[in-house]
Amino acid sequence: MTGVILGTTDPSRARRTAGVIAATVVLALVVTALLVLRCGGLHGTQRADRAEHASDSISRLGSTRWRMATFNVLGSGHTDGPGADTTGYPSAKVRMGNTVEILKREGLSIVGFQEMRLDQYDEFNDLTGTGWDVWPERPTNTTVFAQRHIANTLAWRTSTWKAVRQEYAQIRYINDESTVNYPVVWLKNRVTGQTVIAANFHNVSDKFTDEIAGGSVKRRAEEVGDEIALANRLRAENPDVPILFSGDFNERETFFCRIAAATALRAANGGWATSTGCQPPSAPLPVDWLLGTTPATFSGWTRLRDSLVKQTTDHPVVIAQVAVPPAVDVTAPVDHVVLVSLEGVRSKTIAALGASASGFNRLRKYGASTLNARTVERTTSLSNVTSMLTGRPVSTSIGGHGVVDGTSATTVHQTAGRYVASVMDLVHDRGLRTALFTNDPRAAILDRSWNAANGASDLNWTNNGRDKISTYGYYARPGGTAGALYRSLVGSSPAAFTYGQLSLADDVGHASGFSSDAYRSAVIQVSKQVNQIVDAIDANPVLAGHTLLIVAGEHGGSGTSHLSHDVLANVRVPLFVRGPGVPKGADLYAMNPNYVDPGSGIPGYHGGQPIRPAMIADLATAVLTLPAVPGSTMNTQQNFTVFGAP
Repeated sequence: MTGVILGTTDPSRARRTAGVIAATVVLALVVTALLVLRCGGLHGTQRADRAEHASDSISRLGSTRWRMATFNVLGSGHTDGPGADTTGYPSAKVRMGNTVEILKREGLSIVGFQEMRLDQYDEFNDLTGTGWDVWPERPTNTTVFAQRHIANTLAWRTSTWKAVRQEYAQIRYINDESTVNYPVVWLKNRVTGQTVIAANFHNVSDKFTDEIAGGSVKRRAEEVGDEIALANRLRAENPDVPILFSGDFNERETFFCRIAAATALRAANGGWATSTGCQPPSAPLPVDWLLGTTPATFSGWTRLRDSLVKQTTDHPVVIAQVAVPPAVDVTAPVDHVVLVSLEGVRSKTIAALGASASGFNRLRKYGASTLNARTVERTTSLSNVTSMLTGRPVSTSIGGHGVVDGTSATTVHQTAGRYVASVMDLVHDRGLRTALFTNDPRAAILDRSWNAANGASDLNWTNNGRDKISTYGYYARPGGTAGALYRSLVGSSPAAFTYGQLSLADDVGHASGFSSDAYRSAVIQVSKQVNQIVDAIDANPVLAGHTLLIVAGEHGGSGTSHLSHDVLANVRVPLFVRGPGVPKGADLYAMNPNYVDPGSGIPGYHGGQPIRPAMIADLATAVLTLPAVPGSTMNTQQNFTVFGAP
């Protein structure tokens, strides 16, 4: 097996005029004759864009999301001309027009093409112009060498991605003289600055069995071995960069079980594999695969085979949504998140108490905070807690969870009319533990929603089951939750995500009024409970220096109630964040100019948005290097930051 260096070009212009490319191809052929390298590595010269250094200052603005596909275009040799062996399809030119329409319709921005022929390659470039870029470049001759050069083409939307490095992996296809150039491209997102590495493949099919010593099955096994080596090498050299494989691998379970067990690649359609066992994704399984490594995650895997696809190719177009959470600039890795919600604690009371509110003052001094956050459109506890865990508003007409206090529904999914994922889903499906402690008996709906009967199946990797809440505790006494939360945090194995509710102030506010002396005393007591929680985190070596503590108000109160959303005292709530990398004494609005301090206003969901505790769900996922909660609408881009300079 051999590898060849094929020349250099500028990544900002992957398609050249014929005259310029001719020189490149001549050089490539000369090098081919002179230089033979060992197979299994990356070949080709890294292409340096002279203008790249000027744009290296792109800042990260939240998570990076895009739709990706693997697309066998059905080579023109199968359908056009005297050698055609596949009937019933329009010409390759018409089908390439369909291909471009599918890319547009499906909102795709990275695509791995297989079976490209030169006429299709040229037609794609003519139809897309500067809107898409491709690798490899087009050679000017029509030899078999040229066909192999572009048969597997990676394409990306230029408004979204910029190629910063492009190489080849050469793998033997049919015999020692038959190698294929598999494209490997480093792509940088133009908005977020996120870099990903994409590679595209097409393993040998059974029709070449008679031409291959040992047959096609043996050769595919060799190809997969080379692909495993490539994936592991890329991962070792780029440990923090997501690696994405697309391709027609001409195998189903056999391919998946082998590559998934031997690499960090995970399939977009689920399944898991280890050295001792394999559970392929659910049927139907195509031979066309999308795979990737963390921190990239997949959702919405689709095996598209509609009428337009059927007129275009004999394969399905396999599509998935890919997400990469934002990089978090912290002084130490954050591997635990503790969310504490304050039921009925008014921002005005915290400010008025001054030094008496020692726990809250401690959070303000040693972390970032605001006393002017806003609830969702309901000012009841269960509605806001559910929003904190799901990243959704309440109203189902705008994608909300639908949970209101007093609901008779069995699950959140029932109130929403669809499955509603939470932070618990993502943390649990990563194989980590979760915990929920509450004083509210109505919160049992949360436990029911994400238990072994009603939680979603874990399709991400190793099947961790459907019960998303590892530990659930309900405590009738107001101090019971604080005690249970404290004990969980001083233990030797605290959960990766822990939620706890402090409700004493709300109980007293309803009984004596939210402006009474008794209420102020209750807020002081809650402040002391917060102090104890901070002490527990700092005293536990598992948590100290590796934990983000978030303390957020559920709602305020006025008189002896908090039901009206038109009353500022009900909707204005505090939000405190403390942990490694969180600047001391910082104001969260100053750190997040994309959110608007509402002053004394009560804004809806249109126009400039205030900071809301409902944004916590995707703050927690971002910190734990997880994608945004599926279906979340508040901070779904994970661009609410608590790190960096104030």
